[in-house]
Amino acid sequence: MAMRSLIWIIIVNLLFIVKGLIPASAAGYECFDARGRSVSLVEDDHLKQIALAAVDPIGGEPVVYFNPALFTWIHPSTRLFFLAHECAHHRLGQPLGSGLTAEMESAADCRALRDLADIGLLSGEDLVSIQKDLYTFGREEWAGVPGPRRGITPKDCSP
Repeated sequence: MAMRSLIWIIIVNLLFIVKGLIPASAAGYECFDARGRSVSLVEDDHLKQIALAAVDPIGGEPVVYFNPALFTWIHPSTRLFFLAHECAHHRLGQPLGSGLTAEMESAADCRALRDLADIGLLSGEDLVSIQKDLYTFGREEWAGVPGPRRGITPKDCSP
């Protein structure tokens, strides 16, 4: 199982890098759930959201589905943030689906930012790019983004 997850991580990272959807520096990004299990990152061109945390219906393993065809105009750091946000739902052990509260979404935002910063994939410039992208989103974009309409500032994530 670990080898399969590693292969998926490599494939996903190569797809993102080749398509220019995340920076090449993100090749080391991995996702784990609250129990330390690797979370598979799976491309799904039919997904109506940019990313979605779920449980694989066949194997019961944690997974994050993502659609690289949505919002191709956003900054690569914003795209990576949404992927990390969905991973954070798994990492925080939050329930998956439509029952997430605004507080849970905010906690996932903060966890995603911390995780990306901890592994060197989030700079101050990246945060500004994410904030700018979120600010420009209209109703149509927010329909394809996890959680409610919101902004993200470092003060929102203070301990």
